[in-house]
Amino acid sequence: MVLRKYIKHLTETIVFLALIICFSCENVEPLIINCYECYSDEPDQAEIVIKLEEILNPEPIFVKIYEGNLEQNLLKETISTNSESINLKVALDKIYTITATYYIDGSYYTAVNSLNPRIKYDEAQCEEPCYYVYDRVVNLKLKYTK
Repeated sequence: MVLRKYIKHLTETIVFLALIICFSCENVEPLIINCYECYSDEPDQAEIVIKLEEILNPEPIFVKIYEGNLEQNLLKETISTNSESINLKVALDKIYTITATYYIDGSYYTAVNSLNPRIKYDEAQCEEPCYYVYDRVVNLKLKYTK
């Protein structure tokens, strides 16, 4: 009887901690890295990937890249595209806020997200020690349009 209560409390604690880790808002270094995306020398720039919604109308998607938070209004670049993703080189250890404005069925929709590309040096996971850029992918796909 006592053992069952102990096991139940232990299980609840483990599940609770796992949920906290999974849904944490903090940017966490990756646990497993892709060795094909490693660099032998420390890079000074990162290639970020901006994922966009696949839109089947001819209207372009307007992507704006801001340095820092959106409130600072430091526009770095504006891109007009119809592709599903954009690769762009940016400096490391800076926060970038990115917006994508879609025109769908007579209405404008804007998706906003940010990232902070950083480097991790790893000696153990790959065959040789290497530098790995993480927090470099931003999702600007629409969840709702109405």
